[in-house]
Amino acid sequence: TKDAQTIEGEFKKVAVALKKEFVFIHTDIKDGWGKKLADYFAIEESSIPFIEFVNTAGELTRYKHTGELTQQAITKFIEDCKNGLIARYVKSEPIPTQNAGPVFKVVGLNFKQVVLENDQDVLVKFYAPWCGHCQKLEPIYKAVAEKLASNKKLKLCEIDATKNDIEGHQLEGFPTLKLFLGKDKANVITYSGDRSEQD
Repeated sequence: TKDAQTIEGEFKKVAVALKKEFVFIHTDIKDGWGKKLADYFAIEESSIPFIEFVNTAGELTRYKHTGELTQQAITKFIEDCKNGLIARYVKSEPIPTQNAGPVFKVVGLNFKQVVLENDQDVLVKFYAPWCGHCQKLEPIYKAVAEKLASNKKLKLCEIDATKNDIEGHQLEGFPTLKLFLGKDKANVITYSGDRSEQD
């Protein structure tokens, strides 16, 4: 459309002006590499056009542009991100309205509250829906949660890491199990044993 061409033109002007400082990507999200990128960042077709600043130095952080799609506005957005003036964008599913367990669903918006801001030991399964190992672990994890449901000092949770950002937690792969101890939430234990119910 004409609007899409205008926005693309404004974006390209910014890319040309700042190409020595930043990498710019413009893509369709319907197929190929663009679809994979959209899936990774959980970008819905209804939200496009979508401009995001992604900082890959250290922990990956994201900043969402909500202003006008002009050269001037996009340039200001990038400068503000660079200078720490924009709040980090946290990708998150909606907070569940019902969450009875035995495995509690956690999302980006309530991760701190459910996992960190209490004195419970919390075991969290970070998973991806498409991951075969995650699908195999699901019934085992649920069985363990059911067996341990009477232990009020321990909570078993899970979070879809493809749809939710978790600040401060880099994941090497899926599934990843991390234990957050009630007495010391800062020292997280990553489980590296077998994925059987007994283990």
